[in-house]
Amino acid sequence: MKRQITSLVLFLSTLIMAITGVVMFAMPGHGPGSGGSHFLGLDKGQHKELHVVFMIPLVIAALLHAVWNLGPLVSYLKLRSSTRKHQALGMAVAIAIVLLFAGGTLARMEPFTRFVQLGHRLSHGDDGPGRFPGAPPAANGPTADAMASGVGAD
Repeated sequence: MKRQITSLVLFLSTLIMAITGVVMFAMPGHGPGSGGSHFLGLDKGQHKELHVVFMIPLVIAALLHAVWNLGPLVSYLKLRSSTRKHQALGMAVAIAIVLLFAGGTLARMEPFTRFVQLGHRLSHGDDGPGRFPGAPPAANGPTADAMASGVGAD
């Protein structure tokens, strides 16, 4: 029964984290232009609170799930001679996907920057074209419009 409860808590927490994450990404923020937006009867701040709080049961259930399923997890990581190429390929692809998303986001590569910008624009309003939220001014650089207006071109 403990495995069933853990699996359900893990699933439901993941579902709630996914829903609240998408809502936080897409729902307009507070202030002008937000229109007092609500989704499922909750405002963006309440979705953020749920997102933060549900991290706790998600992490606990994920750790318990990993401990209770350590055997299969270890077997995924072992490279047996009969299926070595297949397992190595699967492991390499999984690691590559994670590194691509993490590295691409931190290095501010496309299309990750566009996704971050979209979330920022949906959430906070348009800061202007080509702006990367949270980046220092040098990283943002001048926008194409600002450069065009600076050289007298329209």
